This record gives sequence, C-alpha cells and structure tokens, in this order.
Amino acid sequence: MEEVHIGKYAELVSFAVVRQAPEGFTPPFIQANVKIDEGPVFFSHIDGVVPKEDALRVGQRLRLVIKTIRRDSEDKEILAWAYRPLDEENN
Repeated sequence: MEEVHIGKYAELVSFAVVRQAPEGFTPPFIQANVKIDEGPVFFSHIDGVVPKEDALRVGQRLRLVIKTIRRDSEDKEILAWAYRPLDEENN
C-alpha cells in the first residue's frame, strides 16, 4: 500500500443511492467510485445533489470538498472528503 494524494478534481466512474445505512448515517445519500485526475479510483460520498438515480451521469467532472458527515456520541463533527459535481456549482 502506498500513500496517494487525494486530487482536487475527479471523474465519476459509478454511483449508487444508499437507502439503508449504518448507524450514525442518514439515508438516502450517494456513494460513488471516482477516478481522481492523478489516476487512482476510490470510494467517496457525493455532495451537493439530491440523492436520486438520475442526479448524476458517469463521466461527470467532480471537485473535492471536505464536509461533516455526522456527529459522534459527544456531538463532535466527523469530517470526510466528498466530491461535488462541478456543473452544480455553476447553477
């Protein structure tokens, strides 16, 4: 395993709307495989769109964001990276 820089921009490879989630997460939300411009493909939350099947398209350009995904039992923020569609930022 090697350390990889998480790129600021990526392309959507595939995605699914999550309707049943583990404790601490509120469905529905979108999980996706994204390919960062540096090459690696990895699993990420998608932010900034309504979680439905026609919200995204494969090949869509995405931008990295850092977001609160939930709060722990002490009400502290749990942060994670996510990607947001670039074209959503222009609306």
